[in-house]
Amino acid sequence: MLTAFWRFHIFGSMNSVILYTVHKAGSTFINGLFAQICRRLEIEHHTENNPQYEMLNSTTSWKQHVERNAAAGCFGPIRAATSLPIFPDNLDDHSILLHLRDPRDVVTSMYFSKAYSHRVESGVFEITPEQREQLRDEGIDSFAIRAAQRLRPKYDKLHEHLKDRPNVNIVHYEDMVLDFPAWLDQVLSAFDSIRVPAKKARNLILPQSVRRLSLKHHLLKTNKSAFDISEENVYNHKRKVTPGDHRDKLEPTTIAQLNEIFSGYVPKTPATAAA
Repeated sequence: MLTAFWRFHIFGSMNSVILYTVHKAGSTFINGLFAQICRRLEIEHHTENNPQYEMLNSTTSWKQHVERNAAAGCFGPIRAATSLPIFPDNLDDHSILLHLRDPRDVVTSMYFSKAYSHRVESGVFEITPEQREQLRDEGIDSFAIRAAQRLRPKYDKLHEHLKDRPNVNIVHYEDMVLDFPAWLDQVLSAFDSIRVPAKKARNLILPQSVRRLSLKHHLLKTNKSAFDISEENVYNHKRKVTPGDHRDKLEPTTIAQLNEIFSGYVPKTPATAAA
């Protein structure tokens, strides 16, 4: 049985794991989590947060980068609308995760990021104090409607390319925050069938049947306080992680407009079902 297990993974059917998402869906946390997983598996982590791949923010698209680096590895988080185009031609050759957040919470988080907390960085995020003051004067409701009009096409594009593919597993921010162990199981399952060189086989994740005990335990232990926030602070990058924040921040009329704009894209989870 053990020999068969190694053989299954060494000659797995998928090249790499790719995670697609949107901004303000916990992608910074996921980037760190993927770095941990890749170190344990001894596979390459391709991320635009790594200076080694800074070309992804300038001259190279994600499509080109994935197609040029077909060896076993992990790509992402790939945020929609960054380093376009983002989909390689050989999507079926990869184990893919689509990680989404309630878009109403996304635009809510965007407002506080732009108006208060996001660190200004030349060429990455540029905003003047005057522009931030203008956003605060405008208010969150007006901003949310404008942002929603720009965000909806990104959700459309992700679903257009990824929905209903057998090699795509859709996971949700809400589950990551409210039931991290279960969400983590879904994420780790994406690594089950990627090709890994035989010399690295001893570091592979165990299959779902034995629950990948060692790695999962390590990740749960090192990330046990990842979603703990004692008090909301608009100037902190991790301001508030609890799902459903839009209900506390937006007017009912604004939420009704967002429900119409994002029709079909509100995740069916306990945290959002009542909204």
